[in-house]
Amino acid sequence: DRLASQLLGFSGLDNQGLSGIEQALDDYLLGKPGKYVFERDNIGREIASGNSKELQKPSEGMNVYLTIDESIQYVAQRELEKYIKECRAVNGSIIIVDVKTGDILAVAGYPDFNPNEYSKYPMESWKLSPFTNIYEPGSTFKIIAASAGLEEGVVDLDSPIPVPDSIKIGGIVVKNSHPIKMYGKPSKNLRDIIAESLNTGTTYIGMKLGPEKYYKHIKGFGFGEYSGLDFPGEQKGILREPQDWFKSDIATYTFGQSIAVTPVQLVYAIAAVANGGVRVKPRLVKKIESQDEDIVRSGSYSSLNRVISAATAEKVKELMKGVATMPHGTGHNAVLKQFSVALKTGTAQKPVPGGGYMRDGFVASIIGFAPAKSPRIAMLVIMNEPKTSIWGATVAAPVFKNVGEFTLRYLNVAPDM
Repeated sequence: DRLASQLLGFSGLDNQGLSGIEQALDDYLLGKPGKYVFERDNIGREIASGNSKELQKPSEGMNVYLTIDESIQYVAQRELEKYIKECRAVNGSIIIVDVKTGDILAVAGYPDFNPNEYSKYPMESWKLSPFTNIYEPGSTFKIIAASAGLEEGVVDLDSPIPVPDSIKIGGIVVKNSHPIKMYGKPSKNLRDIIAESLNTGTTYIGMKLGPEKYYKHIKGFGFGEYSGLDFPGEQKGILREPQDWFKSDIATYTFGQSIAVTPVQLVYAIAAVANGGVRVKPRLVKKIESQDEDIVRSGSYSSLNRVISAATAEKVKELMKGVATMPHGTGHNAVLKQFSVALKTGTAQKPVPGGGYMRDGFVASIIGFAPAKSPRIAMLVIMNEPKTSIWGATVAAPVFKNVGEFTLRYLNVAPDM
């Protein structure tokens, strides 16, 4: 039925793969027909005693083994669908990865479709949105700004940072999503800025970094390039070269506006933080095996590059843990039972073609990894245009919590709280 339908895809009447894995690996899956020549009589019947010859033996298609876990995939789709309907979002996405191996354990978008009856569904539902859709990530991208600032030494966890209610830069006014409350503190530090998701605070980091240094780190995390999964319709996002940045981009990039990413790029960037600063290659295909069990292709673990030092990665983990544990953090609704968690929530205005942003169109999301002390999985949940609330902390967090708790227990990860 609909389990992993957008990932697996479907084939047409002639057995040619038309979407998903069926299309991506069509050359392996299809097999080859045989060829046979024989004599026929004048009404087309084969002559039993006539000459015949097999010109080519038929070969069966190969078996493709994916990294997807059926149980995790089922629960991820169930919870995503449930909460999309509950918050009346237009659509949504989820992706869960193993931070150590790079294996994709589950990936889905909703609405989805039944590939056995694909013609009854709109073509948009065939697409696997975590790979094929780009979006402005909003405040989840503040983790990239914080990582770059810490790595370059322009800020530390407890450095006092100015956080005015608004900053004018490059002709635009940067504001926070809510009035700043000092809670008895004389100033804000990076822990506060990430936990409370303050735009003017990350703008300060971007201005200290400058375009070239910040771009170097964004690129290093894998943004602006394909993931290497070779999935049909995958996008690489939108990341302009520093010389093409508007003056305001150094601010807006820090809180995930004016830049477009794919969900798969973002979850692997956060997985790099969980993995001590090392980015691993995404893996979807474990192996491809012929009918006689010869392995013709295998996808093994591979690290790509170190994006930040191990020491910086530990500091960023502390920031993300604070989103869940600090009194004014935005991630309390996603806290897992018996497992520590590192999070970042996001709410992004949707851009309007030609410039500007929608007045009432938002993308709510949450990203994180668990257990925070010894990470095993990273997860991203996105809700597009929810109606009951615009906040990722409200509409996306329950999906993260429910799927995260199931996945860790299912994988027999030891509780750490």
